[in-house]
Amino acid sequence: MPKTHLENYLEYYLSLEQPGFAVLVKGAWGTGKTFQVKKCVPEEERYYVSLFGVDSIEQLHTEVYAAAFPGLHSAENLVGDVSKIVEKLGGPFKLASFAPSLCTTIFRRSITPDRALIFDDLERCTLNTRDLFGAINFYIEQKGFRVIVVAHDEKLMEEFGGMKEKLFGQEIKIYPLIDDAFNDFVNNI
Repeated sequence: MPKTHLENYLEYYLSLEQPGFAVLVKGAWGTGKTFQVKKCVPEEERYYVSLFGVDSIEQLHTEVYAAAFPGLHSAENLVGDVSKIVEKLGGPFKLASFAPSLCTTIFRRSITPDRALIFDDLERCTLNTRDLFGAINFYIEQKGFRVIVVAHDEKLMEEFGGMKEKLFGQEIKIYPLIDDAFNDFVNNI
């Protein structure tokens, strides 16, 4: 079966060492955007991060770190627990309230671009657009990641407008692959 335009482009994009731009995969809800991207980028070659409900830069970076180091996901909980305890102590221990920000900085510095970074549900993130795009751009320009962003395009156009041109070097609109989806569904039953 011939490759789709998404498969062809992502194969090319993932072969680039540090492309300096992200790829936007867009389409209407229910077209199977996430399914198709995950089909193109095997699990061992990607870090997958859902942006649904992400409401702070620290949370976004923590989600990336958790995707890159799944065994250390409990570190986020530990940092939160320690911060709460220290905050209750007050006095000189108040400085420990910087612990989450410090840990986020350490997490960001320890991640290497050994896999593609996929951000899904861009339109469902509650972060300010400028902050969100700045954080994604950090992974592209500062860390050298190949970044794929999955979004509902109509929602994206309304909310992000002209800001997306600097971040995305390529936009790919996809349509449902009904045969593939049906076969995958049947195989999973």
